[in-house]
Amino acid sequence: MAERTIGINAHHVDDYASIIKLIQSLPANIDNGFQIRTVTLKEVIHELRNIRSDCSTGPDNIPANMIKMVADYLGSPLTDVINTCIKNLYFPSAWKLARICAIPKGNQIKSEKDLRPISILPVLSKVYERLIFHQLSDFIDKNYILNSNISAYRKGQSTTTVLQAIRDDIVKAMKRSEVTMMILADFSKAFDMICFRNLVTKMSKLGFSRDFLIWTLNYVMHRKQLVQIDDMRSEVKNVHFGVPQGSILGPVLFNIYVADLQDNVNVKCFQYADDTTIYDHAKASDLNSCRNTIYQSINKLSAWSKESTLAFNIDKTKVMIRSTPQMSRVHRLDEYDPNIAVSGYKLERIKSCKLLGVHINEHLKWDDHIKHTVSGCYASLSVLRKLKYLAKYELRKQLAETLILSKLDYADLVFYPLPQFLLCRLQRVQFAALSFVLGHYVKNFRDVLKVGWLPINERRDLNLLKSCFKALHNAETWPDYLKIIKQECPKEQRSSNSIRLVVPTENSTFQDNASKLFNNLPETIRNCKDYKTFLRLSRNFL
Repeated sequence: MAERTIGINAHHVDDYASIIKLIQSLPANIDNGFQIRTVTLKEVIHELRNIRSDCSTGPDNIPANMIKMVADYLGSPLTDVINTCIKNLYFPSAWKLARICAIPKGNQIKSEKDLRPISILPVLSKVYERLIFHQLSDFIDKNYILNSNISAYRKGQSTTTVLQAIRDDIVKAMKRSEVTMMILADFSKAFDMICFRNLVTKMSKLGFSRDFLIWTLNYVMHRKQLVQIDDMRSEVKNVHFGVPQGSILGPVLFNIYVADLQDNVNVKCFQYADDTTIYDHAKASDLNSCRNTIYQSINKLSAWSKESTLAFNIDKTKVMIRSTPQMSRVHRLDEYDPNIAVSGYKLERIKSCKLLGVHINEHLKWDDHIKHTVSGCYASLSVLRKLKYLAKYELRKQLAETLILSKLDYADLVFYPLPQFLLCRLQRVQFAALSFVLGHYVKNFRDVLKVGWLPINERRDLNLLKSCFKALHNAETWPDYLKIIKQECPKEQRSSNSIRLVVPTENSTFQDNASKLFNNLPETIRNCKDYKTFLRLSRNFL
C-alpha cells in the first residue's frame, strides 16, 4: 500500500531569477549578517591532507588518495580558485554533478523504497564545502542560531545524547508518578523535499547576509546527477529540489531549514535530522488534558510541514504512552485510546519502537533491545567464523572490534545501568567474539584483559566516564540538556584542586550515573585535564 503523506503542496520548479529578485527585495540590514570570508593557503592544504582516503571516487574519477599525495602542489592554485568563487558568490558547475549510489536500508530489497540514495561528489568540491562549513558552523554556534534540541550534524552531539535526554525526561516523569505521551513523527524523503525559495526565506530570518543567500542559491540550484550500478550509468538528469545527501553542507542547510519547527509545537521536542520526537508528561488523571496538548502540537506540526513543503508521513508516525508497569496496571493504560488524528487519519498506538537505532518499549525495559543486539552480533559472528582459519590474529581482532564490540557499545549510556541478567547476555557475546579472535573457547575475564579489552560492565563504565569528561571539559560543544555540575568546595578546602561533581536527586539519569562514577575515581584521575591521559588512567583503574 502506498504511504499516506500530508502537508505537502504540489511542487513547481523554482526559477533562479525569481529567487534572486526575492533576495534583493529583502531588508537592507540583512547585509550585516553572516558573510563568507576568503580562505588561506594553510586552510586549503590542511583540508586536502585530511581528506578521507577511503571515500568513494566521484563522477570526475579523481581518487582521494591521489589528491592527498599532491596536496602541497595543488594547494596554491586551488586556493586561488576557491577564493575567486567566494568573491563571485559562485559554486563551480563541474562540482555539482553527483553520482548516485543506492545503499540498501535493510537485508531485503523489495522496491526502490528499500534503497537510500547517496550522492558521491567530486573530492575537490568537498574541500570547498568543508572550508565554508567551518565558517558556517562557528556562526551558528556563536549566535545560537539552532535550538539546543536540534542535535544532528553538530559537534559534541549524537544520537546517544538525544536518546539519553529523552530517556532521562521519561525517568524523571516516572519518579513523579507521571505518564509520558509521545509522538514519533516521520517525514518522507525530507532531504529531497527542500524548497529553495523557502530555504532562502528561512535563512534570511536567521541572520544570513544577502551575499551568502546568493552563494547558497548557487550551491543548491542547477545540480545534476546520474545513477551508477556496477559499470552501468544512467543519463544525467537535473535536480530541482533538495540538498545532496553525502555532501558536507547539505545536512547543515537541512538543520537551518527545520530550525523553526520547534516554534510550532508547545511541548518538549527533540530533532535529529528528519526524526522528530515530541512528548508531554501528566498525571494519569490528567491524561486527557495531555492528549489534547499533544493533539494540538501534532496538527501544528502538520501545518508547518505543509508550509515548508515537507511530506508528513502518517503511516510511519506513531503514538506511545510510557509509564511504569504499576501505573499502567492501576490506571488501565493498556486500554486507553489516545485517539489522535491528523487530517482525518488516526495515528497508531504502539507498545515499542526503534528510535535512532535503539529499541525502547513503553515501560523503559531493555529486553527487546538487548535481544536484537545479541541476535545481530551472533549473525555477524556466524559469518566471521568462516574466516577463522584464513585471517591472521590482528585481522580477526580488528573484525571483532569493528563488527561485534561496536554493536555492544552503541548508545550503551541510554540503557545504563542494566540488570545483571542482561549484562550476562552481553558478556557472553563478548566471550564468543574473543573465542573467534583467539581460536579457542573463552569463558573468563583473564583472556578478555589479555587482548586489551575490558569486560562488558567495565567497558560501559569507561564509555560513561568518556562522556562525563566531555561534559566537564568541552562545555561549549556539549549539549545543554546533559550538563553536569561541579561541586563547590568548602572554604577550608579551597586550596585543594580536587574536582567532584554534584550528584542529582534523580536516580538513574545521566547526571546521576556519571557523577557517582566520576566521584569514585582517585583524585589524580578526576583532576586530569587531558582526554587521552584521563582515558588511559580510567581504563587502568577499571
